[in-house]
Amino acid sequence: GFMLEFMARAFPGTDVYGIERVHALVHFADENLSTSPDTLSNIKANVFGDGFEGLPDHAPFDAIHVGAAAPTFPPALIDQLKDGGVLVIPVERGTFMGQAFYEVTKRDGKVSKKMITGVRYVPLVPGGYTCLTYCYY
Repeated sequence: GFMLEFMARAFPGTDVYGIERVHALVHFADENLSTSPDTLSNIKANVFGDGFEGLPDHAPFDAIHVGAAAPTFPPALIDQLKDGGVLVIPVERGTFMGQAFYEVTKRDGKVSKKMITGVRYVPLVPGGYTCLTYCYY
């Protein structure tokens, strides 16, 4: 919920969406957002889903931020960018090279990738995870 609220505050004139693969964390984030002193009307949805797939029903997007390291650049996310849109994403660079944070831009149908810096993130894991036992909200 923190990043969702941050993006909503940083870009007040835009629609903001969030995807979380752990169902309990969607609930936790929604609870935290409901206690915010401000109503952030530009948060359109915080959903349980697969970060690799994005939100094609709401695309195209001006910007997409991914908060976990992908093994490669997810094609579905690049496809969901508007012309002139940017994807910021940490990507694995191989066994001994760690991860790097990239800025991926899409302009006139062409995609360019610029490495920004080395980073360390948790891995981006496909699919959703619903906790049936031992989940605490």
